[in-house]
Amino acid sequence: MTIRDDIRMQPFQGFINRKIARKQQWELLSMSLETGAVFPEHHSPVKAWLVVIQGALDFHMEGKVYALETQDFIEIPARIAHCVTARENSKFLVIR
Repeated sequence: MTIRDDIRMQPFQGFINRKIARKQQWELLSMSLETGAVFPEHHSPVKAWLVVIQGALDFHMEGKVYALETQDFIEIPARIAHCVTARENSKFLVIR
């Protein structure tokens, strides 16, 4: 199965997080959120990027809300608390 197949077949059931690739210096996570689901507040030990593959998300960081839609991306600084809420069924990648 390819990475594309893995992402396409990932269901919308609450919040799902899968590590789909990893190298020594980075990893690629595929995530899905069904409408209204929340990826709770957390932080990453390293800088990361979130790329929306499908859907619409509200990304909360440092008291601001960023409305993201398909093909949008945001850089997430290391050690900064953030959370994500799905406005509709959504799939996104996190690269860190």
